Amino acid sequence: RKGEMLEKVQAVETRLHKAMIETHGEDWVKTWHEGVPNCVTLNDPYNFGQMLSLYNIIKAWGLLEYSRERYSTFDGNLKMWDWDLSVSENIQGNYRWKYMPGIALEPEKEYSRYLKDVPDDRKKKILEALQFVHQFCSITSDQTCLDVPREWETAYDMRPWTAFPDHRRYIEENVKSHEKGEELSNVKECKSELKSKLNVKEEEFKSKLGEKEK
Repeated sequence: RKGEMLEKVQAVETRLHKAMIETHGEDWVKTWHEGVPNCVTLNDPYNFGQMLSLYNIIKAWGLLEYSRERYSTFDGNLKMWDWDLSVSENIQGNYRWKYMPGIALEPEKEYSRYLKDVPDDRKKKILEALQFVHQFCSITSDQTCLDVPREWETAYDMRPWTAFPDHRRYIEENVKSHEKGEELSNVKECKSELKSKLNVKEEEFKSKLGEKEK
């Protein structure tokens, strides 16, 4: 059984690696991270390594929605950033990093000065990759005219059940569906419906657990 599982995992890993090579080329896959700075000190505001990894998996594997979720942390960090303070003051002070270190990019700024340890023949591509990630993933960028390939769209939701944070999103989406100015009187109904669904899930789980114990 274990051998069968390992064989399947290795087959998936091989296909993923092949897709990465076919998309980016073997040289890029082996060296893209060299000299790229991350948020490892109190003077590093940008998580360039994470941004470039998002570029890699979007292009090779089409993980656009996942990458947008990850980049949203950078957007959130930037909103709380105080440019009147130094980088270290921002990190050590009231701000502190939250879920993931690093702030989002701002298209009007120049970032090549942060790439002094990156080989000269790779700087241009890295800057283009960073711009690509911001454009496709940031909530602040205009994505209305972006050409998103069909294969980058979410095909399946393979979660066994909705993650807890999405329960709140379910309620919010139902509330936002009302026309402006209308009384949001059915918020309680949304919550009640959600609670019913959760109770059903719980009962199903208990039932299956009881069958296994027998």
